[in-house]
Amino acid sequence: MIQSILFTKEISDSLLRDFLGNEMQIRVVPTLEIRLEEKNIIENKIESVVRKHLVTSQNAARAIQGIIVEGDFFVVGHKTANMLKEQNRRIVAVEEYAADLFELHLKDVKHQKFQFFSGTSRRDYLIDQLSVNQNHIHEVVCYHTRPIANKMMQKFDAYAFFSPLSFESFIKENEIPHSSVLFSIGKTTTQAIKSKINNPIITAKNTTVEAVLETIKNYRK
Repeated sequence: MIQSILFTKEISDSLLRDFLGNEMQIRVVPTLEIRLEEKNIIENKIESVVRKHLVTSQNAARAIQGIIVEGDFFVVGHKTANMLKEQNRRIVAVEEYAADLFELHLKDVKHQKFQFFSGTSRRDYLIDQLSVNQNHIHEVVCYHTRPIANKMMQKFDAYAFFSPLSFESFIKENEIPHSSVLFSIGKTTTQAIKSKINNPIITAKNTTVEAVLETIKNYRK
């Protein structure tokens, strides 16, 4: 039975208690700091003639809110897509993972120009795959990610991770007990964890905070 758990992402206390109640010790210690780029800097980087856009995170969607960007959006994450829809963006494709977005919607696209709204820690997959087909990617860095070093003296029965970088930042300063259960937001994060440690890992079915919390709730039943 899990009696204590550490979350490595800022999550509201009300959301945590809605899913997990009050019977478990919950600690929230963020391992990443996110800073959105200033709007005018983003606007100056945008190439208005480009009509195909890539957005792979909620942070990028937040960063471009209120900025005029016309064209078609290819999106990773349904929550990210919903944020963009609220901004009246035209969503033409959305998948939970970058690999699925490429395989199902972009694999046969050639000699096109894309605008990628990214962060400083973005992964190379989409750029590498699209470049193979002679597509050009104009990257607009619209948020910055900085690891936060936190040395934890307390050990927990379970840990929840929400990105590969978040996990990597945490284990640089901390050791996770072999008996601890790890909860992961998605396949990419799970792969990063497996490359470093052999703890049992449970991956959420959807890449949302709520899905991770639901997974933890069901595990404790």
